[in-house]
Amino acid sequence: MQVDITDLSSLEKMVKVNIPFKQVEAELDIAYKELKKNVRVKGFRPGKVPRKILENYYKDKVEEDIIKKLIDDTYNKILEENSLKPISRPIIDLGKLEQGKDFSYSVKFEVRPVVSPQNYSGLELIKEKVEETNEEEVTERLKELQEANCQLKEVDRAVMKSDVVIIDFQAFCEDKIIAEEKGTNYTFELGKGRSLEDFEEGLAGMNKGETKKIVVNFPSDAVNKNLAGKEISYEVHLKEIKEKIIPELDDEFARDLGTEYKTLEDLKNHIKNIITEQKKSKTEIKLRNDIIEKLIENNPFEVSPSLVETQVQLMINEAEQNFKQQGLSFTQAGIDPMELKKKYLPEAERRVRGALILESIAEKENIDVEDGEIEKRIEKIASQTGQSLDYLKAFYTKKENLDNLTGQLREEKILDFLVSKANVIENN
Repeated sequence: MQVDITDLSSLEKMVKVNIPFKQVEAELDIAYKELKKNVRVKGFRPGKVPRKILENYYKDKVEEDIIKKLIDDTYNKILEENSLKPISRPIIDLGKLEQGKDFSYSVKFEVRPVVSPQNYSGLELIKEKVEETNEEEVTERLKELQEANCQLKEVDRAVMKSDVVIIDFQAFCEDKIIAEEKGTNYTFELGKGRSLEDFEEGLAGMNKGETKKIVVNFPSDAVNKNLAGKEISYEVHLKEIKEKIIPELDDEFARDLGTEYKTLEDLKNHIKNIITEQKKSKTEIKLRNDIIEKLIENNPFEVSPSLVETQVQLMINEAEQNFKQQGLSFTQAGIDPMELKKKYLPEAERRVRGALILESIAEKENIDVEDGEIEKRIEKIASQTGQSLDYLKAFYTKKENLDNLTGQLREEKILDFLVSKANVIENN
């Protein structure tokens, strides 16, 4: 077997393979012998069908199977022997099986770019100072907790601007039904700014069992591009009105949230610590993003289109999932996936470049994750989320989940290493 490997670019390779006819002929002989044992052809006893007859009936299928086998038997072996690791789907140009001739095929694929990291030690960085958490921030977070733990009481009166209502609705544009703008037993909370003011104004004052037409003028920059700049009529039927009963902010409220809080002051101190930790985390994230920006600036290289494409698709999938959690599809939100792809491309490329540079630094500096570090992180996740440690251990036995966690820990270690080697100035 003859193998020629050609660099089409720094990211794309072509592998040409030539398999001698002698090897092809041996595979054909084996295939037809097996076929002779198993097929039935009228006029011939089992196992006695001449090869010429078999070729008349089965030649195309046999050759298709042989070509597949020849590629399966050689392609992965060639990759392993030449330390080739494709990162894109291979494009295979198949040859033909011809009597007395060698069989040839070629494969094109992308490979991971070779990154030789430079100028990653001694980075000049500015770290924002973490501001002390004040009483107003704690009070705001307490209000959110009160809202989250309020009870709903059904009332028999007109809708007020702080109520929760259950409605059926159907939207119309110029008397034509908008199929995707429809809801049944839809729970809607007024006063949260989650809908246009026209819609909330229309709901206010309605009574249980009432059906009403509410006209909404959508702004030109509305999220749903299908509705942007249009006048939409909603036929709304009000089924229930519920009043929010906000709990008193006292020691009992604190104790209801967890046994670790004996007084309201305990809860306030806990909230203050959480807010401070979130501020620290935000500062660390910004510092780490600054590191990646500087690394990208210091290490230009050609990036693989297939890696960027994969990252873009992950971002689109994440966006779609976020909309689903809000009860919306891309269609309902007026989002064109192709436009979203264009929007995400620059950030996707940035993420890919950053990840490749960090990985190359880890390899150069021998930074890796030990089993003990993974175990400690799983224990930390269990402690923070309240999930069972046994459940999490089982969850992370799955290769994909473990790889994601290991990758996250490794990236944290690389960034910690870079911070330790950087000149960090705290901005007052």
